[in-house]
Amino acid sequence: MSKETTFDLQKAIKAAGGPVKLSRFLGCISSQAISAWVTCPPARVPRVSRFIGVPMETIRPDLYDELETEPANAE
Repeated sequence: MSKETTFDLQKAIKAAGGPVKLSRFLGCISSQAISAWVTCPPARVPRVSRFIGVPMETIRPDLYDELETEPANAE
């Protein structure tokens, strides 16, 4: 997936059970806040990736390279 391709985060969250289930999985965040996400916050990417079953680089290609699991800008 290229960095220009947009990932429909809300569609993936709904397919995986919805924002209420993700809210319970993450803890300390409301389902309303999750519903307002346009992109996944960087600190939440690893756990959201596990919840929806989509690689981190697909959720946030601007932060993760396809062959890495660490942030792309980490040194």
